Amino acid sequence: MKLNIQTKLLASAGVLLLGLLAIAVVSTSQISQVGNQADLLYSQNLQTETKTGILRRDMLLMREAILEYPMAPAERRGESADKLAKAEEAITADIVDLRTQHLNDKQIEALANTEVGITAWYAARDKGVIGNADNGNVDAAANAALYGIGGLAFADAMAAIGAFATETRTEAQAAADSAVSTESSAKKLMFILTGISFVIGLGASVFVARGISNGVKSVSAAAEVLADEILPQLVMVTEAVASGDLTK
Repeated sequence: MKLNIQTKLLASAGVLLLGLLAIAVVSTSQISQVGNQADLLYSQNLQTETKTGILRRDMLLMREAILEYPMAPAERRGESADKLAKAEEAITADIVDLRTQHLNDKQIEALANTEVGITAWYAARDKGVIGNADNGNVDAAANAALYGIGGLAFADAMAAIGAFATETRTEAQAAADSAVSTESSAKKLMFILTGISFVIGLGASVFVARGISNGVKSVSAAAEVLADEILPQLVMVTEAVASGDLTK
């Protein structure tokens, strides 16, 4: 069945519209994916960074309480002990919160090392600081807190949480790179689909143009036949009528 010119034009327009619709759907989907992924990663990493900062703060508050303990008068050591207990509870809660985050294997390992470091710090605190202070050896307690086993254990614990924070930043950067890569892929796909749609549309236009050209050629050929064969006969008839001689 031959298609008329109107049908061909409508078909060509339909092909172009379908191509543009495909580009719009795929591009919107990809860009939406990038946006959702970026929002999720931003939220996760922000929470982890925030909770890491809270843990560091509470560790510093613990450090402050440890340094205050040997300086406190004996009758007020109970207040210092309560302050130490509250700081320890806060640190425990901070670690529990961090465990609930979306962590990779390296972050999990770094957090476990932090817990080990904090436990060693507590042991050094109890032995070097609290033990000496309760025995009346204030100088030894202060030295242990600042420079001795307590101070060294605190430095190790802070280094461990620092390693966790570094791994968190590395994960955040990797997530950002992944989002950028997805965005780049979406743009490339959009350009490819646009090119395909252009080629299809161009092909459809050429197809329609050829159909119109062929139709024009047919009309032209028919006109030439009319001019070569039928028109002379009409002229002869007209001349015969004009001369009154229809026998020619």
